[in-house]
Amino acid sequence: MDTPQSASTKLDDIDSDIATLQLWLSSSSYSHQERRMNLARLSCVRYQRYNLLEQPEDIDKAILDCAEAVLLPLPPLVDSDVCPWVVFCFLQLARFLLIRFRLTSQPEDLKYSIDYFRHLYHSDLSRDPVDVPRSQIITEFVEALGTHVQLEVDSATVTRTIEEMVTLCRGLLISDISGDDLVDVIVILKDSFLTSLKSGHVETIDQVVEYIREAISRCPAGSHTASNALADILTSCSTKLPLPNPWGTRRIHPGVMHSSGQQ
Repeated sequence: MDTPQSASTKLDDIDSDIATLQLWLSSSSYSHQERRMNLARLSCVRYQRYNLLEQPEDIDKAILDCAEAVLLPLPPLVDSDVCPWVVFCFLQLARFLLIRFRLTSQPEDLKYSIDYFRHLYHSDLSRDPVDVPRSQIITEFVEALGTHVQLEVDSATVTRTIEEMVTLCRGLLISDISGDDLVDVIVILKDSFLTSLKSGHVETIDQVVEYIREAISRCPAGSHTASNALADILTSCSTKLPLPNPWGTRRIHPGVMHSSGQQ
């Protein structure tokens, strides 16, 4: 844990970095080839400041930095040192919008966060070298979708969202994701499904249960969290789904419950 003195020193360093980057940005041209990189760095330092002080305006400013970086025109000759910063800023924009949604509950922030994660995933931009594993990007996308499920009331939308989550989670099974991180994803999927179940949405049960059963083999040995998640789902569904009739469709009159040999 940081002492008051170390936290103060860290804040001084962060504020110094912010001032240096702001000075560079204010004195450089809009078309400077390093502008996008320094905007990305500034957004990261602002996020560090937010983690230290928890002041929402730091997230607001980080979002503006990322938005400017994404909207900057690409130079005529794009090299490998430029493209990754575009992808990185796009990813940071999705992350920061999700954080701000949790602070302000503004639905537009969640909507655009999910849109940006989805664009990154489907456009395959997240395969560029941005020093962030693709599995981590998918995990954060699943987390954003899970947040959406907690708020959505339309049955069809909830079903589509959980189906998309399962598709993403299946992709993680063939990725470099760690066993511990996979457990976290299973918990997110479980919580999302149980939330939908409270409103009577059971359409995705087979997909969710099949995925978790398959994923359990990838989880760390001795970890019971994934198995407990599966048990929670099956237990909850047992109170929502009708039990099968042991007699099938045959109707039996109470008066004929004696054995066939009895007269």
